[in-house]
Amino acid sequence: MQYDVKLMEKYGAYALEQQLFFNSLTSKEMIWNVDIYSAELYLGHSFTFPIQILGTYTNETGRWIWMHVKELDKVPSRGLMHAAELRKYGVSKKLEFLKTLEFRIKKNDLHFIGLISMGITGSNGYYLGNYGKGTVCLTVQSDYLKKKFVDSHEAIFTTFPKLVSVYDLNDKEAFKRYMKAKQYDIQVSEDEIFGQRGEDKVRAIFDESRKLSKLEDVSNVDSLCVIDEPEPVSSLDS
Repeated sequence: MQYDVKLMEKYGAYALEQQLFFNSLTSKEMIWNVDIYSAELYLGHSFTFPIQILGTYTNETGRWIWMHVKELDKVPSRGLMHAAELRKYGVSKKLEFLKTLEFRIKKNDLHFIGLISMGITGSNGYYLGNYGKGTVCLTVQSDYLKKKFVDSHEAIFTTFPKLVSVYDLNDKEAFKRYMKAKQYDIQVSEDEIFGQRGEDKVRAIFDESRKLSKLEDVSNVDSLCVIDEPEPVSSLDS
């Protein structure tokens, strides 16, 4: 199934920043459970989050199935609103992977689905629940996460290099979208984007292929942070 990387360029970086915060609060070792009737995710004894069920991945077949409302009668519709929203978006934008009920994917593609679903639906995070034979993908939309999340300047220098190390994007376009999502004022030239929000300043330099070549914190000369070559990351699980 062909994905639209423009969605990752549009939503990916800011969604990943929020997801990394969500990951910092939770762990894979936490026992998880989902109540499909109340549309809630329970993680250990610490957290209860409102969720939406996007779909499921089956290990044996490698197939993804969207939980589109019209296709399933056993799951209450209150937990399937995001799946329906994504299908509607896919139909309007003619995106096959969002409107096709079932198709084959790689397991790492679940992160792509989670991130772009966060962006389209305005969610605070996604959760991949391993149930043995497969994985369920959920969006998390929580007032608690919204209040706790800090939209920091420093996060740019870990979030963006990680995103572009995993996905083959137009890095320049993705960074411009990231800056706008974080409400930075930007100046764009042929090979550079300068962003400023208050006293926070960042400069990203791109090569002729629009790939990131340097990312600098230029808020002040004394605390210059430079990333000349983003460290490769094979998966968002890293």
